[in-house]
Amino acid sequence: MTAPQFHLVTGESMAFYLVVPTFRREEALQSLLTAVGQQTFLPRLTIVVDNASSDRCAQTVESLAAQNPQLRLLYVDAGDNTGSAGGTAIGMNLALDQAADHDWIMRCDDDQLPPTQDFFQTVLTAGERCLALHPSMGGLGRNGARYDSRSSRLIKPPHDPDRRFVPVDYLATNWFPIYRVRAVRDVGVFRSDLFFGFTEFEYGLRMSRGGYHLYRLDLPEHNRKGPRATNRRLEAPTWRRYYSLRNHIVISREYYGTFSALRVAVVTGLLKPLANILTTPRLAFQHLRLNLRAINDARRCRLGRTLEPTLIDGALDLRRRRRT
Repeated sequence: MTAPQFHLVTGESMAFYLVVPTFRREEALQSLLTAVGQQTFLPRLTIVVDNASSDRCAQTVESLAAQNPQLRLLYVDAGDNTGSAGGTAIGMNLALDQAADHDWIMRCDDDQLPPTQDFFQTVLTAGERCLALHPSMGGLGRNGARYDSRSSRLIKPPHDPDRRFVPVDYLATNWFPIYRVRAVRDVGVFRSDLFFGFTEFEYGLRMSRGGYHLYRLDLPEHNRKGPRATNRRLEAPTWRRYYSLRNHIVISREYYGTFSALRVAVVTGLLKPLANILTTPRLAFQHLRLNLRAINDARRCRLGRTLEPTLIDGALDLRRRRRT
């Protein structure tokens, strides 16, 4: 694996850093960065970490930087496909090199657009207010959940009209969560060896173990999700399922013990696909075979990129696959 290489593109200063890992979705990335440049509150630096880099991605960033001089962009060639976890870790480390402890790091997916032009300003303002109320606050996001260790499930707390900041155990990366730089310095960045799946969940647990707390921001006017920048999806029934199960088992074992990890392996990895054998036998056996591989790799602590991600054209292709 070659070392990441990067170059600063242009600039102006602000109080938060935006980290965007991307993987072969130049059109979606262009839509996202265009929307970022239209926000009323711009990042001090937007760090684009290019997994499995391409000339088109670098050219996209260069072109947008030239079109919008106020948007400071840092293009990073990760040198390999490090996954969303590895890309986030690279971006966070670069942000830490420049940020002050009172700054923020915001994380977003490359195909998710902010729902409104003042969304960043709303979230950052809320972050400051939440920190004033809860000094141990480590992060804030528009989507998050609590973890029920008895059922090994993530459960979303109901909307509370009287409580704007709801305690959660993890923050979803597709809703532009923000983290305090001081907290990130204390607990570290995302775990790159997880590659993909449950990475934000592990990070939330690590924040809690380090004495920091995460909160979900409940604002009715921002309850809708922003549009996606592309209809192209990553293939859910295969590699995503594998990484999510593998990492869920590993994280459960590290934070909750062997019995919790065993429950995840049996219930999620074995019983769920077996329950679907009569209705969708072909898909059930495909999932079971993949789950057995994930369980074995989790048992052996075989982490990193152990299954190659693939791209398909969209939801239509998934429906066609299910019919065959």
